[in-house]
Amino acid sequence: MHVAYIHGNTEQTEKLVKSILKLDSKNRDALLIQFNLKMKDGKLEEGADIGEKIPDLDPKILSSVYTDCAGEFLVKGDTGKAKKYLRKALAVHKENIEALTFLGDCELKDEKYKDAIASYFQAIDKNPAYTSSIIGKIENAFYQSNSFDELSTRLREELSEKIDNPEMHFALGKFLKKRRLLSEARDEYKRALEFNPTHLEAREEILGMLFEEKNFDRLKSELRDLFNEIRKNTYYFCNKCSHRDKILRWKCTNCGEFDSYEKRVFLF
Repeated sequence: MHVAYIHGNTEQTEKLVKSILKLDSKNRDALLIQFNLKMKDGKLEEGADIGEKIPDLDPKILSSVYTDCAGEFLVKGDTGKAKKYLRKALAVHKENIEALTFLGDCELKDEKYKDAIASYFQAIDKNPAYTSSIIGKIENAFYQSNSFDELSTRLREELSEKIDNPEMHFALGKFLKKRRLLSEARDEYKRALEFNPTHLEAREEILGMLFEEKNFDRLKSELRDLFNEIRKNTYYFCNKCSHRDKILRWKCTNCGEFDSYEKRVFLF
């Protein structure tokens, strides 16, 4: 039996869905509508319970609902319930970066620092693109556990396995700079640039250090490299169809629109 929303009347839709589920508790259409209604009303726990009953529901959707539930409990300070939902989230979709990050937040709140750090690094391992948004949490966990000096060792260990992570090289450089190990810090910034030549923060750090040292010849060289990188990543962008072109043209070669190009630098 196909079930549809009664247009504009949530209450009647809920009654209809409940009556159908009394006759057929596994009716997928009815369960899906009930699930969507609960999510729309912000009743996440109820929505999660219903989602578990829906055959073939995309695991990523269910994992996301579990994660949202956990987020609510984390805000309330109930890390026990938050962890329960986060484990469910990871059981159905182990690549859920947000769930791993929230799990780290829960462990940190419970002062389980090693577990928090492990969850954060696991999230980075799943998707290195999140390094910059998670690395601050890792630093905080080391600081709160009174083991901040161990951070550089752990970062080096991680980089020995994933050397091509520019954000981790940058984070290690920042840590070494705080410790006044300037030569080592500069080396890490350079490695960050090797793997991502458009890493502006790493360039900014190097330029700042050279300026402080009054090393103006090297400063000029670094600025030339920066401007060359900007030139390499400068495109003309059609505001009609989003086509990119290295050459400024009167007419877009993709959609044919006239006078539609804007000059933009794509460094990220």
